[in-house]
Parts: sequence; structure tokens; C-alpha cells
Amino acid sequence: MLKKKLSFILVSIVFLSLIVSISALSLSQGEKSAINLCKKECSQDKKIEIKLCSSHYKESIYACNNLTNYNDKKECKKQVILQRKECIKESNIEYTRCRKDCPFKITNQNATCILDENVYNASQKFQNNNCEICRCNYDGKLSCKKIQNCGFTNFSISESSCISSGGLYQRLCNGPYFGQKCSVKTFCQCEGINNYSCPQDTICLKNFTIPDIPIIIDGWTDTSGNPLGNIGICAQKENIETCGNGVCENIATSSNQIIENKLNCPQDCL
Repeated sequence: MLKKKLSFILVSIVFLSLIVSISALSLSQGEKSAINLCKKECSQDKKIEIKLCSSHYKESIYACNNLTNYNDKKECKKQVILQRKECIKESNIEYTRCRKDCPFKITNQNATCILDENVYNASQKFQNNNCEICRCNYDGKLSCKKIQNCGFTNFSISESSCISSGGLYQRLCNGPYFGQKCSVKTFCQCEGINNYSCPQDTICLKNFTIPDIPIIIDGWTDTSGNPLGNIGICAQKENIETCGNGVCENIATSSNQIIENKLNCPQDCL
């Protein structure tokens, strides 16, 4: 019985190898060159992604080093190291997928993906309404991953502006009073039990991520350890030139582009 299984596996491997060999032989020299060029571009993209992982790691470690409590600093660095590992892991997964796509770019260039009645071409990247960046693959399937803080990066709001608009201006804190962990930076906080609000030209961002503070318990607290409920943090809106033209520009055409979504451009993206 074992010999039969082994024989079947060997035959399958030989059969698959023959298919791959025949496919390779059927490609023209131009197609082979295009595939090799595609794989080189995958390598270049991976290098850029790894650099971004390292840059975010350095910024986060700097924030951790500003913590005064030894245990807070230790836990903060632990979380940042895990985030860096996850970032590099995602880069490697993307690199592998990119290389696998290369042959299909030649043989299946007209592949499309459909989401919410919208049609996307293969290789197009876009942002959905769940704060995810998605890519249409050449097999007609979508691959998506979460965007940290939905792409918002500017949380610098003055104390006077926050308080006058009805916001809560304090550090982000989590945990009971005697074991409380708080962020290094101060944020203008919104909504929650007391229904705090944000200044004009800002939005209340929920499901945010702050790397320098570990989550001990569900929910955020004030500096005295009292629960605040499901709060958000106020984020500055980006100045997007195309916002307001009636079209949701959610397809990425360049690496430094601000992609429109229902948070940063609600008038176009419903």
C-alpha cells in the first residue's frame, strides 16, 4: 500500500514537471525576458517595503525609549519588534506572490476582479471601505490587508483647539489605575461614553493603533483609570485635490498617492 502511494506521488511529480517544462518551451524569448524583468521588479518592490518596515521600526523604538517606566519601555519594545517581524513577513509573502504572478501577466493579462459591482483590472491596487488595501491578482482573486490607522498619520491637534471643540485632551491610557499604561504623546480623543467631539477639518478615527502602548484590557481609560468607552482619536484630514469631483479616486496609481476613502473623502466615497 505504501509503495503504491509513493509511486502515485512520483508519477504526479513527473507529470507536473513535464507540464511546467512544456509551458516553458512554449514561451517565446520575448515572453521569457518579460517574465525575468517582472521578477526583478518584484525584488525592487520588496527592498522598498523592507526599508519602510525598518523606518517604522526606528520611529517606534524612539517612542519607546521616551517612556520613563522600565516595564513600559520593555513591553513597548517587545510589541515593536513583533510588529517589525510581521511587517517583514508580509513583505516576503507579497514578494512570493509577485513572482508567482509574473508568468500570468503574459498569459492572462486581461484578468479582472469584481467587488461591490466595481470591476478592477489585474495588478490594480485600491482601498476598500474597511480600511484595507486590496490588489486584483492575475487569477481573478483579491488579496487585501489592513492599513494602519486607515492611512491617517497626522494626530497633532493643539490642546486649546481640542478642548474648545468638546474633545478630551490627554494621553491614551489603558488598564487599571495601579497598572495603567499610557502613551508618550497626548491625543485629542473623541466619542466614547461622554460623546467627545473633534475640531473642524478633523475626523474621529476608531480602531486606531498606537505602537508605544500595550493593550492590557479592552477599552481605554482616563488618567485616573475610569473607563472612557469606545473612544477614537482625532486625525487631521488630508488635503486631497481630487476630493469633491464626484468620483471616488480609490485606485492607487503611485506609491505616495493619498487614496480616497469614506473617511478622508465622504462626499465622493459613500
